Amino acid sequence: MKLAIFCNTPYQLFVASCYVAGRCKNGDTCDLYVDIDNSKQNKELADALAEQKAFSRIYILRRIASKQNTIKRNISKVRSYLQPRWMFTESVEGGKIPSEDAYDAVLISHFGAMALWFVYSFPKAKIYFYEDGLGSYLREQRNIMTSSVDRFFQKLTGRGAEKIEPEKLLLFCPDFYEGRYKNCTEKIPNTYDNADAERLVSNIFVQNDTAEYSQYPFIYLGQPSDDHDNERKQKTIECEKQMVGCIEKTIGKDILVRPHPRQDAKFYEPLKTDTKGSSWETSCVARLTEKSVLIGRYSTAQFTPKLLCGKEPVLIFTNSLYPPEDEEKRKNIEELISRIKRIYNDKEKVICPQSMDEFERILMDLREKAV
Repeated sequence: MKLAIFCNTPYQLFVASCYVAGRCKNGDTCDLYVDIDNSKQNKELADALAEQKAFSRIYILRRIASKQNTIKRNISKVRSYLQPRWMFTESVEGGKIPSEDAYDAVLISHFGAMALWFVYSFPKAKIYFYEDGLGSYLREQRNIMTSSVDRFFQKLTGRGAEKIEPEKLLLFCPDFYEGRYKNCTEKIPNTYDNADAERLVSNIFVQNDTAEYSQYPFIYLGQPSDDHDNERKQKTIECEKQMVGCIEKTIGKDILVRPHPRQDAKFYEPLKTDTKGSSWETSCVARLTEKSVLIGRYSTAQFTPKLLCGKEPVLIFTNSLYPPEDEEKRKNIEELISRIKRIYNDKEKVICPQSMDEFERILMDLREKAV
């Protein structure tokens, strides 16, 4: 089978590496198309993958529209629908791509402009969606914001995100998915149950010094407030301060705080903090054990160990300790937590304290078990 994968983030390259190492065997071939203008790391990772000869061929893509003036960008918008293959070819370094029938299937994880050009450059290929983090389990991939111009040209040309339906949805944890493509999911081999994927990823992605994540039994995952109401935002900050005080009193010496990039690490003083910015998926998760305790409001990082590699650390969701969310968001959060609990083998490891006193008791109980 001949495949092609489009990537524009380091995480997508990580997923693509796991997939090609675990699935492309016995004569299968896979080409990689990398948008290097979307992330500084992409070119470095693409070069490393080329050295490992993981893919049959690697094509480097550049964002031509970013260098155009307004008039040319508008012209490109029209050509995107009328001549997507021409647009995609212009984006490829060297200006050459395989024939329209070169691939049996093409893989994308989102519906950005370049990804759509990619799909429509090979109209005879089946289309697979592949995982791009927690969002792939929560949203319908084809539902994106479209302008009136987009909708007009989609109707005129029959091309666009709304016209695309996948043959497969490739995920690390299909059991967690409950969307419209439930019946066409396929598991991506991860680095913890596939030796080939583990070897490739370890050679490509720098394993930063994250030993602390195995040394500290408790990990606190920071999450910035997205409150727009000043009064509610202040209440959220006060709640966070109270929580930090509770943590300092109960497990202060046994916890490592991983602040969010948009947070000031000084907020968590005097607790031990990790501000190196190591990749959670490719470096930190490997250090976690089944006894690790991940504390967070409802952080994406709390879901990753189970979804990515089947690990079941203790999860403490503190969302109920903060000022109430609006009804729709509250239901979405509770449904998400319910889903992760459903696929946990030990469901008692998913904990949702309803008060600060209960939170304190839980920490003290877990500290005694960790000793």
